[in-house]
Amino acid sequence: EEFALEKIDAERIYATYCASCHGLQGQGGLVEGARNFTSMTDWKKGAKVSQIYRTLTNGVEGTQMRAFSNLPPWERFALAHYVRKFYKGSDIPTESLAEVEKFVKDNKLDDPPKVSRAFPIEEAMDSVVKESE
Repeated sequence: EEFALEKIDAERIYATYCASCHGLQGQGGLVEGARNFTSMTDWKKGAKVSQIYRTLTNGVEGTQMRAFSNLPPWERFALAHYVRKFYKGSDIPTESLAEVEKFVKDNKLDDPPKVSRAFPIEEAMDSVVKESE
């Protein structure tokens, strides 16, 4: 097994679950009230990674932003970081070390995800064909 955080494809997750409302470039507005991630104004639940993570986990009541608790915690964590990349300003809010430590502990993120060796479907299909010959 190996550390798999770098293997989480946050861009794919965003394209699958978020882009239909927030746009591929995070500009928002594709659905009424969809957050524009390129701006720091009017974040309902906050723009810190921990706050975005909580929004992904719980949704935003009274809006079309639903909870994505079906995504594993590490995918939500990677997605929270990915969402913030759309903002190019220097005034993006950050967490203190104490806030990060509490967030990690509260969300059980102190144990990185592990994966077994994975390989492309094409490689698997080639193996099956060779075995059947």
